[in-house]
Amino acid sequence: MTLYVEAIQSLLNEMPPDIQNALRENEAAGTLDTTEYQQARMQYFAKHMCRVSPMPDELMACFVALQQDPTVNHTMFVLSPAPLSRIPIFLGAYLE
Repeated sequence: MTLYVEAIQSLLNEMPPDIQNALRENEAAGTLDTTEYQQARMQYFAKHMCRVSPMPDELMACFVALQQDPTVNHTMFVLSPAPLSRIPIFLGAYLE
C-alpha cells in the first residue's frame, strides 16, 4: 500500500497549488464532503483518471450510481490511507 500512496501523492504534486491545498487540507480535516474538496478531486480525476472532456456519460452515470448507493464504494475505500482513491461524489452540473 505504501507504493500506492506514494504514487497518488506524486500525481497530486503535479496539480496546481490551490488544488493540492484543497485536497490535502480537507483530507487532513476529514471534510471530504465539502464542495471545495469534491471540485478539487474532480480536477484531479480529470487530469489523472479520465482526460476526455467532458467526461463520458457512461463514467458520469457510474458516479451517479455510486452516489445513489455508495455501499460498495464506502466498504472498499472509506478506510483507504489515500482518500483520492475514492470515487468522487460531487457531480456538479451533471446532476443539475
